[in-house]
Amino acid sequence: IRKLIIMDIRELHYSFKMKMNKIDSNQNRSFLIPEIDFLLNEAQLLFTEWCYNPRRIPLKSGFEVNQGMIDDLQAITVNELLVPTIFIDIDNTKYIEATFPIDYLHFVRAHLIAEINECPRKEYRIFIKQHDDIIKNDPFQKSSATWGEAAAEIRGKKIRIIGSSDFDFDGLPASSKVNLIYIKKPDYIHNAADWSVNGYNDINGNLLTGRVNPEFPDQSCIKIVDIAVMIAAGSILTPNYQTAIQKFSFNNSQ
Repeated sequence: IRKLIIMDIRELHYSFKMKMNKIDSNQNRSFLIPEIDFLLNEAQLLFTEWCYNPRRIPLKSGFEVNQGMIDDLQAITVNELLVPTIFIDIDNTKYIEATFPIDYLHFVRAHLIAEINECPRKEYRIFIKQHDDIIKNDPFQKSSATWGEAAAEIRGKKIRIIGSSDFDFDGLPASSKVNLIYIKKPDYIHNAADWSVNGYNDINGNLLTGRVNPEFPDQSCIKIVDIAVMIAAGSILTPNYQTAIQKFSFNNSQ
């Protein structure tokens, strides 16, 4: 079993500065600690998107395609049980909804744990469709207790599981759960302790103190630092960067 080594936030800062200096030390200005923090957080979000959805960028492999990508996102992959609530649609189709956790970022997979139509099966695989009209009208896309599948769609921060004649939610036990596996938003990493004993206010005005280290293993952190350097050097354009720096300056000048 490979031991995961987590880099300290100070190591990320040091690596960022070293790599920026290698680009062109004469032209690159010194970055403030809050700026480096912001760049590293932009980078880890972009890194997460690249790993999860490789079709958006020129990578040959993506999430759960090779072991390297699985290892990269394992640190922010969460398994959580959600409590669903029953609703009735305008055409009398019953469905249940469960609200995603506040740190939810991307869906991976899910199962419904419940007793449906007195079926001996207790767990149903949830498959995601884009439009509930397709689910309702296509007999091959409907929820089926017989086949052990529940048709669902994602609506904002909720997952909606659509019932059918073979998948009736009448008498759904209160003990029913949606077993969700998802990618969470990475924690906001920062090195506020080295900026000031009192920390600093982020772009949203939240006070950050102490240090928060990355959740990713070391090999992922190296990639994240590389992405942060590319953002800072202008190789990757992120329109949020200049706006964030202006907000930081305003929040810390009060």
